[in-house]
Amino acid sequence: MQQIWVSQRKPSVAGYSGILCNYSTSLLGCFTTKLSIQSSLYEKIMGVIHAIQGAGKKGWKNLWLECDSTLVVQVICNHGLVPWQLRNRWYNCI
Repeated sequence: MQQIWVSQRKPSVAGYSGILCNYSTSLLGCFTTKLSIQSSLYEKIMGVIHAIQGAGKKGWKNLWLECDSTLVVQVICNHGLVPWQLRNRWYNCI
């Protein structure tokens, strides 16, 4: 099982980043992306989408996502909360 930490948000900078580790916390990779100004929910969901897509490309089937947002957990449980701009990308992930 791979662990993926998703972190984002600096004042006045929009973007997201993540660290990918295996079960023994060995570093497997990382990513960071700068975005045009967006809402913080948009940024967090983009981080999750990026992490899931990257894991899919590597053939990883079991993921552990960690994020500091309760709202992201709610979005994962209720797909209707995904911002409309990201719905196609979100549904492609699932």
